[in-house]
Amino acid sequence: MNPEKHSLEQINALSAEAFVELCGGLYEHSPWIAEAVAAQRPFDSPRALLAAFRSVVAAASDAAKLELLRAHPDLAGKLAVAGELTAASASEQASAGLDQLSQADFDAFQELNAAYRARFGFPFIICVRNYELAAILATFRQRVRHELGAERAEALHQVHDIAYFRSEEILDMTDPNASAGTPTGKLSTHVLDTVHGGPAAGVRIVLRQGEKILVETVTNDDGRTDDPLLIGEAFQTGTYELDFHVAAYFLGQSMKMGVPPFLDVVTIRFGISADNENYHVPLLCSPWAYNTYRGS
Repeated sequence: MNPEKHSLEQINALSAEAFVELCGGLYEHSPWIAEAVAAQRPFDSPRALLAAFRSVVAAASDAAKLELLRAHPDLAGKLAVAGELTAASASEQASAGLDQLSQADFDAFQELNAAYRARFGFPFIICVRNYELAAILATFRQRVRHELGAERAEALHQVHDIAYFRSEEILDMTDPNASAGTPTGKLSTHVLDTVHGGPAAGVRIVLRQGEKILVETVTNDDGRTDDPLLIGEAFQTGTYELDFHVAAYFLGQSMKMGVPPFLDVVTIRFGISADNENYHVPLLCSPWAYNTYRGS
């Protein structure tokens, strides 16, 4: 184990104050989340610990969630230029090359930052460690056109992705209850309806590997699945396909569809190359367009 990382046993044994000092920065300028999680210890696995952080955010008021989003800095914004980012944010933005932008890219970010804040009332948030610079700009241009509900949900998901990567730097993610060689990652998804600006409930999802169907399920009211698509021994490296039955969903929303519909079943073919990492494959869709990325 990296000596700079804390084991689950050490995490459980910390005082509340020490726990907040260590983990308070996982969520930008929001130590109240770590304070709530500290009171829930002990945890029996790193996954349970991280799930507790997510649950605290999920249970927070809309006002608290908005303050959490507003606590984040703009990408390549005034705080970055002035050197006033938190150490974690500075490192993350530098990892994507946001500290060495061309003048044209810098100007593009300033324009997008202003337009995004004017539209949504909080800064654009993206887990830059999942993207290259060109993809960040392309995603920024696409997301600034979202409806408010869908974009707030997406921004919160990105906040959790950022926290996950930060947790890997300070926590030993080894599960003490896992058998040697047992995969520790998981596969999850989330469907967002960009027309109505919110999660898409009741979307049929089929996970396949070749011709073999591994999972058939539907999204819940939050646009997610009740359980991970793959976890434990079932989570193996390889190539997979996710089928999202979007036409049937939008027909259920009383939307007019062409015959045949432009998008019927959206299939995303992707690879899992590490069985000790989390893979999140969301779908942001309308009847005419969709977007995806790898989250955690």
